[in-house]
Amino acid sequence: MSQTDNQNTKIPREPVTARGILVPAAAGIIMGLIVLWIRDGFSPCDEATLWTNLTDALTVPGVILTCIGLMSVVSEHGVFDGISFPIRLFLGQRQSEEKRAAMPKTYYDYVTVRREKQRLRPRTTLVVGLFFLALAAAALIVCMNKG
Repeated sequence: MSQTDNQNTKIPREPVTARGILVPAAAGIIMGLIVLWIRDGFSPCDEATLWTNLTDALTVPGVILTCIGLMSVVSEHGVFDGISFPIRLFLGQRQSEEKRAAMPKTYYDYVTVRREKQRLRPRTTLVVGLFFLALAAAALIVCMNKG
């Protein structure tokens, strides 16, 4: 297969599942609850403080999940291949002879094999992170109008 054929073929994405959405959402909610607990310890407070704390509790998981989602997007495009190949090559020296023989010899071979095995996951972590950021923006607007 030539290089142009390899670039023109589309790899289908895996379908979006409920688990793919619920896991990052649950992680975001847990992060938000931890932020609320650290900020105020769930003690009663006035309305302006409540909205400020809620804005912080939504921003932190939003930023973290969005960054994780963006890292997975760029890794799909091979950004980390240049880092992972030498590490795998180094760690492969400690493996058995048959595993070393099965390893790709050059970076081009490594990338070619990796692209053939590649499966594109849905970008649910990115979407959930952006949703948390949108909620944080809405809470910020309410917070600014209350204060």
